[in-house]
Amino acid sequence: SLKTQFRALFHNKAILAVIVCMFCHGLQMQGRQTIATYYFTYYAGNFSIFQIFNTISAVLGIVGAFAAPYLYQLVKSKAKAARIAFYLLAGSMILQYFIPCPNTGFYILTAVNGLGSGLFTALIFSMIPDATDYSQRRDKIRIDGFLAAMASFAFKAGGSIGAALIGVVLNATGYVANQIQNAATLKSINLMMTVAPAAFVI
Repeated sequence: SLKTQFRALFHNKAILAVIVCMFCHGLQMQGRQTIATYYFTYYAGNFSIFQIFNTISAVLGIVGAFAAPYLYQLVKSKAKAARIAFYLLAGSMILQYFIPCPNTGFYILTAVNGLGSGLFTALIFSMIPDATDYSQRRDKIRIDGFLAAMASFAFKAGGSIGAALIGVVLNATGYVANQIQNAATLKSINLMMTVAPAAFVI
């Protein structure tokens, strides 16, 4: 029953940790993707750079996803491998606050960020079957689909909330579409592109 599935969910600390991580990952990932359009339009002053940013992020994200199993084998722990991905993500975004676009360093950090994102996404999804095995041992119930759905929901919920928060912050700082933005808005855009998503990763 649904009640039994939720009981097993709340008894499973591993899947609860995965759900929290998925929520934060969705929040920072979708939030950063949303604010990127404002960042390159108003902060960097050249929206065409957005395509370069997206391409670098996507290509290195794929590389990171394929590299995740090798990193796991190297460190012998998914938790340690995920922490390495965290450090790559958070470190690269914080440094981008001090090395803004357009700048060669910004693109290098974008590549590091894409790699970290790909690594973490692959690792966190690979933890769901492990958590499912734990539920089966503890509660004698196999609920793969339910746990995967809850983790996926957390990721999407985080993404939705992240995008909504950006609108709230921009309105609060006096954002006006298609105009030169004030200093407070530009600072908030830079923070939401760099430091804020790094905080959610940490």
